[in-house]
Amino acid sequence: MATKSVVQLGEPQRRQLRAMIAGGRGPARALTHARILLKADRGESDQAIADAVEVSLCTVERVRRHFVQAGLTAALQRLPQPARGQRRVCLAQGRRAGGVPQALRPASPGGVFRRNQPPIIGPDARAATACPGAGGWPRL
Repeated sequence: MATKSVVQLGEPQRRQLRAMIAGGRGPARALTHARILLKADRGESDQAIADAVEVSLCTVERVRRHFVQAGLTAALQRLPQPARGQRRVCLAQGRRAGGVPQALRPASPGGVFRRNQPPIIGPDARAATACPGAGGWPRL
């Protein structure tokens, strides 16, 4: 069983959280985390907190852990999102694949077309679905 992170708030932190909740302004996530921290400071069990605030048990554990490891601000604010992978780019024209109309995109593997678009039929089908001069849409 994992070790439970014990939340011990100082009086200024309690006042700040109570004022935040009483004001009712701000992101709902931050207000919920403030309620979790106040209940955890009172010594309530994780399951009781999760039931009262209507969140999962994992959320209560995560908020406790963030508070103990990084402080009040980290427990109330969102963590930065990780960097996303690179997008597909047409090398010849330097544009994203997303700029091509859906009907002109090549079929998915297995012959199923995206979003039930009809296939392009005729001699221009290959030219219409490929990026001119680059041999298709490569993944970078």
